[in-house]
Amino acid sequence: MNPMTFMKIQSLGNDFICMFPQTLSSSKILQMCHRHLGIGADGILVLEKSQHADVYMRVYNQDGSEAMICGNGLFCVSEYWHALYGKYPNMIETKAGIQVLKEEDQKLWIGMNQGQCTVYPEYTEVMLGNRHVVFFVEDIDLVDVVFLGQQMQQCNHYPDGVNVEICEIVHPDEIRVKVYERGVGITQSCGSGACAVFKACQIKDPSLKQAHIHMDGGVFLVREEDQIYLHSKAHIVYGGIWYDTARNH
Repeated sequence: MNPMTFMKIQSLGNDFICMFPQTLSSSKILQMCHRHLGIGADGILVLEKSQHADVYMRVYNQDGSEAMICGNGLFCVSEYWHALYGKYPNMIETKAGIQVLKEEDQKLWIGMNQGQCTVYPEYTEVMLGNRHVVFFVEDIDLVDVVFLGQQMQQCNHYPDGVNVEICEIVHPDEIRVKVYERGVGITQSCGSGACAVFKACQIKDPSLKQAHIHMDGGVFLVREEDQIYLHSKAHIVYGGIWYDTARNH
């Protein structure tokens, strides 16, 4: 057996296994993230050394694939760091670059890049490190999110899959969103997805500078200054030890 110490942390219902470097195969990630046979999580966050920031965050999706960045993951790693060292990190490095954190009025904000948007007839594509497609609908409750999400994973335009957000604009700065994430499926929330929705909404309304993004797991606050800033709150669920028995279930 190979025991691994971990923390289970969630941000708006998007839950992760947080740990320091370990040898993780795709099969091991699948087993650890399994809701019945493992710890259960949407993904795994590995904290590694960084030469340019306080810590490097490596993100693995539930299916074992690696992501460029994860908004909720940044809040979870920040909370893990705070539990270990009594303070939040100033910068977290990801495959998409270095993300800057700041505290204001006891709220933690994370700076995300501005993203690149491409408008297609049916949706808006937003590149924020991870690739997102944003659909706008009149009534979000009438949309089969699983069907649309799976269809987009099979789209030839996105051979590696894509994150899907379905949006209903309730008010110019109040948006309801359902999420289907690449490598996971439906999740309770998605931080980078909230930023992608915000950018897509700005194309419709260039005057938009702040918005509440409502997802199943809770509400993100997104605002634009010199860059896009995202606010959420992560919570430690529990810590434990994973024993890799290398059994096939």
